[in-house]
Amino acid sequence: MNGRVALVTGASSGIGRATAELFAARGASLVLAARREDELKSLAAEIEGRGGKATYIVTDVAVAKDVEAMVAHAIATHGRLDFAVNNAGIEGEFAGVTELTEEGWDRVIDINLKGTFLCLKYEAKAMLAGGQGGAIVNVGSVNSFLGVAGGVAYCASKHG
Repeated sequence: MNGRVALVTGASSGIGRATAELFAARGASLVLAARREDELKSLAAEIEGRGGKATYIVTDVAVAKDVEAMVAHAIATHGRLDFAVNNAGIEGEFAGVTELTEEGWDRVIDINLKGTFLCLKYEAKAMLAGGQGGAIVNVGSVNSFLGVAGGVAYCASKHG
């Protein structure tokens, strides 16, 4: 993957962090994105310390201007975008449908569903404009096809 650029959302922990580390180990240059700056800064430093290339940008995938800035950062910093892994997501408030707040519903849907749409929109646009294509992976969940008690918003967002 030398010379290739990978963008990973939700890179500050868990699956996103592990995905970014794997891309770096294979030689890709990384754009790390998440809401937690300290964790992003630490991961970028670790990747750089192992001889890799990584930049980061604080991004809330539920906000279109953040996502647009994230993709613009990848292009401005690395000149291209080859891979994107849309991993950012939250479980949110676990409650039954009669107890779940509207704010709780909206936050999960905005990050997990709208955020994936926004990432796809701007990533695909950049890849197409680059003329070399690319690959985009959206990280799902077993709850993409199974329900879980109390997971009303989460399951709906993953089904979407």
